[in-house]
Amino acid sequence: MLDTYSMKRRYTLFDEKSYRGLIRTLLSMTTYSLEEGERRVVTDYYLDNPEGLLMSNSIVLKRRNSRDENYLKISRLHYDKQYFYMDRIREKDRRLDIKSSDKLSDHYFFLSNALGSMFSNALQFDTDKLFGKMRVFLMTKSEEETRTMHGYSGLKMSLRYDKLKIKNNTTRRKNVAYIVQFDLLSKDDTLPLFDEFISKLNKRFKEMFLTKENKCELSLRMTAPLPSKEEMRKKQAQIARMKNIGLGEIKE
Repeated sequence: MLDTYSMKRRYTLFDEKSYRGLIRTLLSMTTYSLEEGERRVVTDYYLDNPEGLLMSNSIVLKRRNSRDENYLKISRLHYDKQYFYMDRIREKDRRLDIKSSDKLSDHYFFLSNALGSMFSNALQFDTDKLFGKMRVFLMTKSEEETRTMHGYSGLKMSLRYDKLKIKNNTTRRKNVAYIVQFDLLSKDDTLPLFDEFISKLNKRFKEMFLTKENKCELSLRMTAPLPSKEEMRKKQAQIARMKNIGLGEIKE
């Protein structure tokens, strides 16, 4: 069985114009066919207590709301990029389908069991009290477009585009990200054809950048606190020193 990473590629784009350019490029690759897209809007709420207990332990609690799916999910936040999409790391992720009108308290039993499964030792605190203090610290609203692609010899892929609107309630910052992801849908033996397609596309289209961040990681990075005036001053001084060192070496 293939590792999931080999069957997916995720990229960030500059903006919506870049996505339109990507579509034009794909349509010009005549050995592949691209179907019309299906659109939907998805809102994700990331929850933690005021002290950030979950995130400080690299645990993500997400509530998703959309027209066609509503669920709670507890998963690990993977800062180590070598674990991008690794099945053996994500096998402990837990998900529960819920109703859009459900309260978090309706699912404390699931949440407690899911959180406990993330650790080898028994938890030493009251999980109901923890989940009773949950608040939304990060919200993302994604305008998604999903298309199916076909190639020769049975190759089948999906292309998903996300315009991700981000609001960080902790830093009070907002931002927008543009993401595309290609997923192999056909059999494992078409992986070489998938790799060939990715290689061809990378040569023809230069406005997308490979990322191993999931949406939560990307959103947190893009809405991180702005540097203080003192931090900016130190950074500018460091840049000035580096320039002076370079000029000195040239003069010598």
